[in-house]
Amino acid sequence: MGKVRPKAEVSPALNIEGLTKIAETKKYAIYDDKKENRAVIIVVANPGRKNETLRVFTAKRPKRKLGWKLLEYIASFASLGPLSLIPFILENESMMKLARYLYRHGSRSLNSLRSYAITIKQFSRYAQKSPDELVRACLAKEASQIRRKFARCRPWSMNF
Repeated sequence: MGKVRPKAEVSPALNIEGLTKIAETKKYAIYDDKKENRAVIIVVANPGRKNETLRVFTAKRPKRKLGWKLLEYIASFASLGPLSLIPFILENESMMKLARYLYRHGSRSLNSLRSYAITIKQFSRYAQKSPDELVRACLAKEASQIRRKFARCRPWSMNF
């Protein structure tokens, strides 16, 4: 398998002409869309199989080089696990901070990012709140109910 599919095969709705290519591998490509102030991430799902498809994700345009490297880190994560975790990470500031921490100070292990993302997604579904809302609630004084709910689930989350 070569590089990511040619422009015509990406999607008629997404025009990548005029976008600056930041990174490209066999499994993903990242483009800078300065006009829309966003980053466009194109990921190959099920590479080498009959049901191979392209998935397009967008994120806020990073201001620094580290932000672009972080997007590469998250895009390379696509080879490991469910692609549904990529928008979950990109859409939540707290998940992006976790990914940044693992990239800068951790082992940069994609398996660690996958494990944390799956566990946090399951817990946020259980609590019926986004990760950002959970963090804000834990920092607020009136969040004792969520803290108690988290304390009850702590042994459960430690098993992951």
